[in-house]
Amino acid sequence: MKFMIRLGLVVCLGWLLAFGSCAASGANPEQAQAADDDLAGDGSDDDAAADDDRDSQSATLDFATLPDTAEEYAPPPSDEIGVFVAAETGSDRNPGTMAAPKRTLRAAIRLARRVDKVVFIAAGTYPESITTAVSLFGGYRATDWARDIRAYRSIIAPRLPTGVTVAPTARVPEVILEGLEIHGADVRTFDPVQGETAISVALAVTGGNAVLAHNRIVGGTASDLSAGGLAWSIGLQGRDIESIQLIANEITGGAARGLSEARTWGIAIDGDGAQVTAIDNRVHYGAALSSGYFAKSSGVSLSGDTAETAALFVRNDIRVRNSVAHRTADDTVVLSTKGEVALTAVGNYFYAASAYGATLVDSAGPAVLIQNTLTLRADGMASATVFHRRASLVDNLFFLDAYMDSVFILLADGVFATRLVANNFYLNRPHGNFIFRGRQGIEDLSVLEDCHWRGCAEARRNRNDQPRLAAWEDFHLRDDSPCIDRGVDPAPWYDGPEIRRDLDGQRRPQGVGWDVGADEYRPEE
Repeated sequence: MKFMIRLGLVVCLGWLLAFGSCAASGANPEQAQAADDDLAGDGSDDDAAADDDRDSQSATLDFATLPDTAEEYAPPPSDEIGVFVAAETGSDRNPGTMAAPKRTLRAAIRLARRVDKVVFIAAGTYPESITTAVSLFGGYRATDWARDIRAYRSIIAPRLPTGVTVAPTARVPEVILEGLEIHGADVRTFDPVQGETAISVALAVTGGNAVLAHNRIVGGTASDLSAGGLAWSIGLQGRDIESIQLIANEITGGAARGLSEARTWGIAIDGDGAQVTAIDNRVHYGAALSSGYFAKSSGVSLSGDTAETAALFVRNDIRVRNSVAHRTADDTVVLSTKGEVALTAVGNYFYAASAYGATLVDSAGPAVLIQNTLTLRADGMASATVFHRRASLVDNLFFLDAYMDSVFILLADGVFATRLVANNFYLNRPHGNFIFRGRQGIEDLSVLEDCHWRGCAEARRNRNDQPRLAAWEDFHLRDDSPCIDRGVDPAPWYDGPEIRRDLDGQRRPQGVGWDVGADEYRPEE
């Protein structure tokens, strides 16, 4: 196995760095002490102490270089390790060798599971719904089994609501899917009396450990226009998983149209204690349309109810647009976590555009956000980020175009430390709030920097300059951007290797300092 990230240790250390003492974080001791005194508004620090217990773990980790996400996982194809399948030239009567491949995925998977091999898939279209407990590698030419994922497309286009199911077993605890193009089926239901649920899932992972690399996953269209009908479209669904690694995939949520409810997800993962790693993925929206209760488009949704549940997102481009309902609509959400998921996000681009409200990041558990660019356009009030536990934000670039009184950071009720260092907050309308909790908001940058507001553990070097991005949907900085060289070294808050590369994979820092946001500006050579 080329690559395994011990994500639990990564996030645990991230918590310690982000939420430890003021000496570790680089905060001014007097400022931090004043903030700590202000955390307990009733004179009690019981809640703060209880929250400290959550983050009192210790860990030792040698940070390694992140993997080259262009590198392939597939071993060299051979009859000794693989079963071969070719939709156009194979036959299920064949032995499944390079010279005589199977024709269907089901036949190849059955044989591979029996003889403990992997499956190599030639270019072609496979109209099958499959369940696999063996690894699948696509992108091959059937004549000589040369590989080029882009040129030799291995397309799985099932007709059933759930197209591909990955089901690791005790004998094969980790399954790899690489170089595949998976399309969810279009699902239509109609029951004028009882109502139904139309659900389309392109790829499902159930239990165990999975690696998904260099795949294209496209959700199908789900439609239910019956009374009380629900329509859900999901690109990638994870249920009860232990770990999942998402490496350089393109994942698109399909469209959903329901009379009462319509929802789309690019990624929806659930698992208590799950370890989720996502690096260099592109996740795009699906349109949700409803004339009833609500319509919601989500880029990524993660949930887990144990403290070990953790997610590391690095250099992903996640965009969600156009959650529309004729009467009502729930918020468009780019990345959300529920339960106890601890989120670490480094060097990502989060983008949302909505005809109603929108949220870029909604984190139920502890959160560390480093070097991200967060862009939001909404015709309604918007909360760029929502935090329900402790949060550390360093070197992030916020660019909002939304109704007045929109919020960069919405804090849930409770006593949870918030650290804000070297972020750039820009609202393209007047009268926005930097922080909002309960019924109180902070509109003045100097008040934010004073760090006397409830929950503040550190606030310094934040700005509210027009960032001068290359374009609305472009995270790159122009040569006159005030975000160039205005950041800080984020290592005191989080020292993973991912802080050393920007979203393009270029080395950072460049020039005389660190840039704010996902792009490290490089002058044209």
